Amino acid sequence: MTRLYLVRDGSALSAEVDPEKHLSPEGRAGVLEIGKRIVSHGMPALNKIVHSDKARATETAQLLSEALEQTCGCGEHPGLAPMDDPGALIPELEALTEEWMIVSHLPYLDRLLSQLVTSSDQYRLVQFNPGTTVCLSLEGGHWLIEWVET
Repeated sequence: MTRLYLVRDGSALSAEVDPEKHLSPEGRAGVLEIGKRIVSHGMPALNKIVHSDKARATETAQLLSEALEQTCGCGEHPGLAPMDDPGALIPELEALTEEWMIVSHLPYLDRLLSQLVTSSDQYRLVQFNPGTTVCLSLEGGHWLIEWVET
C-alpha cells in the first residue's frame, strides 16, 4: 500500500517582520509537536519529502525530516506554491509506488486533497491549520484518508 502525507507549512513571521516569511518561533515549536504526534502513527521510512520554494515550507520539511528521523532528505518540487494547479501533480501521485511527504500551503493543499479523494477540487475535506498532516493511502486506485493530525 502506498501512502502520501500532505503537510501544511508551520506558522510564519509576518511579511512586515520578515519579507521571506520564515517560520516563527511558535511555528517551529508547532511543527516539532506535530512531528511527535506523527511518530505515534508508526511513521514508515519516507522515500521523498518535497516542498515548495517558500522558506516556511522548506523549514517545515527540514524540521519534520529531523523529528521523524528520515534519511531521504528534502527537496524543492515545482508546482507546490499556494496558487499552483494541483491537477498538474495528480498523474505523478497516482503513479506512486513510494512513500512521499508533500509540504505546501493553502489553498493548494485544500484543492489537492479534494482532487485526490473526490476527483474535484471544490471540497474542503480537512481544516488545514499550520502544521496539519493528512495521511492518505492509495488502495485499488483510490486515495483514502487514513488519519489527520492538527
